[in-house]
Amino acid sequence: MSRKEPVIGIFILAAGLFILLGKWGFFNFVGGTLWPLFLFLVGAGLVWLIRSRILPPIAFVPGGTLLVYGLLFMVCHWISWELFRYLWPFILIGLALGLYGYSRLESYPSPRAWQAAVVLGGAGILLLVLTLIVNISVYLIAFGLIVVGALLIFGGMSRIRR
Repeated sequence: MSRKEPVIGIFILAAGLFILLGKWGFFNFVGGTLWPLFLFLVGAGLVWLIRSRILPPIAFVPGGTLLVYGLLFMVCHWISWELFRYLWPFILIGLALGLYGYSRLESYPSPRAWQAAVVLGGAGILLLVLTLIVNISVYLIAFGLIVVGALLIFGGMSRIRR
């Protein structure tokens, strides 16, 4: 038996396992269900490498961004993609977090990075609040009408006026 036979055997075994797992739908499940978790883990790995001083602070821009995007896509993919209609401003907030982390960790940070983080974060938060207000306003109007109607029916308005 030559030294190459075990290596060839490992490759053949791995190929067979990959084919079998593919036929069982394992890769469809992993690729179709867990991909947001991979984004999050890559972002967490980048942040860990930065905190361990293995990567430079500029890597916090994609690291922080991937953390937020991973969380956003996990929520949307695992609960409902309808939530993305309300949560889309987190795209700006994720980029702002990455820039903010870079500006905090860099020894000689560019003031433009911090300014961009503040502008993007502020815009993201403002758009998130506006999106929620617009989408929740229908419910607030309905709730207000129910309260006013109930007060009129049960005589609460006449007691308030006296």
